[in-house]
Amino acid sequence: MLLSYPITAAAILGMLIAQFVKVPIHFITSREIDWRLMLSTGGMPSSHSSMIISLTTAIGLTSGIDSNAFAISVIFFHRLSSMMQRVSADRQVFMPKF
Repeated sequence: MLLSYPITAAAILGMLIAQFVKVPIHFITSREIDWRLMLSTGGMPSSHSSMIISLTTAIGLTSGIDSNAFAISVIFFHRLSSMMQRVSADRQVFMPKF
């Protein structure tokens, strides 16, 4: 039911693609296949960012870039991006690298 809406389908597809891409990227860098990465949080590419970018793009394409929904999604994306940058910076400072 949710996938019948193009905006919802775009957001979910963006998230799933980002999660799937983590496996080949890890394989290229380490020569190990780790399927658990598909269900992991954090790391690059960010599934949260991919979802919000896909959502914003779909809203812009379907509703137009002059719509209220697009404006709200751009603000939401900006807020999420700034929060993720702070979390990433905090994690690098306070979390030891293993």
